[in-house]
Amino acid sequence: MIRRNFIFAIKMRFNLIPTRLQTNRDQEQRTQCRRCGEVSGAQECLIHVAQNCSYNHGLTCRRHNEIISLLVSLMESAGSNCVTESLLKVGDATYKPDLVISKEGKCWTMDISIPYENKDSLAKCHKEKCQKYLSLSEAARELTRATEFSTLAFVIGERGAWCRNNC
Repeated sequence: MIRRNFIFAIKMRFNLIPTRLQTNRDQEQRTQCRRCGEVSGAQECLIHVAQNCSYNHGLTCRRHNEIISLLVSLMESAGSNCVTESLLKVGDATYKPDLVISKEGKCWTMDISIPYENKDSLAKCHKEKCQKYLSLSEAARELTRATEFSTLAFVIGERGAWCRNNC
């Protein structure tokens, strides 16, 4: 790792990136995001810049898609079949899990999430992602011709934390 990237990673991990909100504490200066603040009115803090800023949306999606690609290549090398972003209908609702994985008569839906980590956010996000797709049992088994179904979530924190509940 390049030294500057290592230092940036340390600053990111300990919330020391100099954002407007961080550097203008107790001062009456602008704290709105310098990229999207005029439109959104959002304050420029690390959570906003890393997760919600519309200016960085493309980078956020690219990071998410790269993780999906890595997981697909690992699972396919282990003999699993993977379908990415398939549309599954249950009643009037349509769902789009990141991955539908099948192997030896078993299938799983998996959703990848990269939340900003704080006290309980990773475990909470993992639980929500798993519960979200429980209703897809029949649709996923029909798609993959499997007999067993389960849901999975892959949650990695924005600053590098790993969810203990990951598979």
